[in-house]
Amino acid sequence: MARLDDVVYDGAHGYVEFQSTVVSDRGPHSAESTWGADFAITADLRQDNTRAAKAVLGQAKLSGILDKETRRNQYFYGQCEKMCEATDQIVALETPMAVGKTPAIRIVRPFTLQNEKPNNIKSKKYQQKKYGIDFDKPITVGQYLVDFISCFHGDPRGEFVQATRNSRLTKLHILGRAH
Repeated sequence: MARLDDVVYDGAHGYVEFQSTVVSDRGPHSAESTWGADFAITADLRQDNTRAAKAVLGQAKLSGILDKETRRNQYFYGQCEKMCEATDQIVALETPMAVGKTPAIRIVRPFTLQNEKPNNIKSKKYQQKKYGIDFDKPITVGQYLVDFISCFHGDPRGEFVQATRNSRLTKLHILGRAH
């Protein structure tokens, strides 16, 4: 993820900078165990006198998210539910195990289970969860950065963006999710 840290455009039409944060994952009270995230990506965007910043939380998995056995899928869904407590702007990074394959990102679409019923999971334990998730089709990391986070995906709350820049995500505890 550190390779994402860069100013990718600084010219006549504006400024775009991406920064990644690898979330701390050691110990029972680590940021990953609390918030379910492996990483965060922030984007700083400027054009003329207008500035914007936004961020997403993400979870990385080897191979395809939907290719996993049920138990690992349930663990992943649990991690997504934790991220939903902070934001609904979430991504899943699929890192292929095969050499020569390109990593892909899926936008995770959380929904509140009180208002909607998931079509694909029937277990009673899942039905008791607060959030469900759905996925967009996988896209390349480059396409996501250019077409999505630069344009319409990402949580623009200033406090959230600042909180995601710290690998311990300590400020998310007082922030919570925008509803």
